Amino acid sequence: MLLMLGLLALFIVVQYRRLEATTLAYGGVVLGANTEELRSLLGDPQRIERRRWIYDIGGARLYVDFDGSARVASVTCSRDTSTLGSCPYAFGRTVGAKETDLTSRVGHPQIEHATARTKLMIYTGVGFTFLLRDGRIDAIRHTAPRGGAAYWQVFALQALP
Repeated sequence: MLLMLGLLALFIVVQYRRLEATTLAYGGVVLGANTEELRSLLGDPQRIERRRWIYDIGGARLYVDFDGSARVASVTCSRDTSTLGSCPYAFGRTVGAKETDLTSRVGHPQIEHATARTKLMIYTGVGFTFLLRDGRIDAIRHTAPRGGAAYWQVFALQALP
């Protein structure tokens, strides 16, 4: 019985660490990283626009925005529609996935904004925003989580295979 409790505790710790990694990084880019850490991970950007570094990675475009302290504040990925490349996965979904695939995996967002062809699905508790066009993910943005809403949900998602 004691061994079972110990294994359960270990499982919970491992899953919580996976949750932390999920909520603090996207595509290997860690929120709060400095410019040198980002350079060591991705190299020099193809373009720099003020506080935004832009990388073209295998048919996808990665936008890394910095705060006033030169630390990563957000990471956004969108696919170049002329190629087959894709963005890193977030919760098992990436650019091109259907809205129903996203909501079946992570549930409904805390905030939603929709027009005729586009929809923003904002999951504030984990810091992810998905831009959908015509019912499919077109871009993924990651910022610092706000409002603590969905931690239990993401923990459950990470614990399942």
